[in-house]
Amino acid sequence: MREFREEAEIVPEGQPRLHGLYRNVVAAPRDHVALFVLPAFTMLRPKAPDREIAACDFFPVDALPEGTTRGTRARLREIRDGLPPDPNW
Repeated sequence: MREFREEAEIVPEGQPRLHGLYRNVVAAPRDHVALFVLPAFTMLRPKAPDREIAACDFFPVDALPEGTTRGTRARLREIRDGLPPDPNW
């Protein structure tokens, strides 16, 4: 719960669901990403940039910003279409 607050300035409403654990070899050979699905949350304030997060915002899944990575689009497709998680980001 602390990570939601630190990373995005949101507070979950209900229990997050772990969608998958991914290996992110593009970032680093041993990097892993845990992806949680959170259907409802309260936004405390806009997330200010810090040394870990350069920018944070929320978008409709059908209006993602230019530059959204292939991995992010694939994860959103998994969640939307009920697909099993791919092991790699």
